[in-house]
Amino acid sequence: MNTRKYVTLAVILNISLLSAQFWLSSRRATDGDTLSVMEQELSAVGMENYRLKSDIYTLSSTQSVLQSAAALNFVPAKTSYLTPLPVAQAHSTANTGQP
Repeated sequence: MNTRKYVTLAVILNISLLSAQFWLSSRRATDGDTLSVMEQELSAVGMENYRLKSDIYTLSSTQSVLQSAAALNFVPAKTSYLTPLPVAQAHSTANTGQP
């Protein structure tokens, strides 16, 4: 009778451990699938970033900016220089003591 209890207990323990092993194996497989999907997404995002950087470099080139400006009818800026009046010049040199 005592041996029968031990055999039953051993069978129940083995079935429990086997069930736990199957459960852990399926969890590992699911985690592996999730990791694989995440790695694929990371690779896709990396390729998209590379393409976007290439587009930025192309669009920010001098030639591209000049073409865009011409298409928008922009004109080159004209530089104007301001010269002080002769009276203001005489006044500023008188205060500094320099000729």
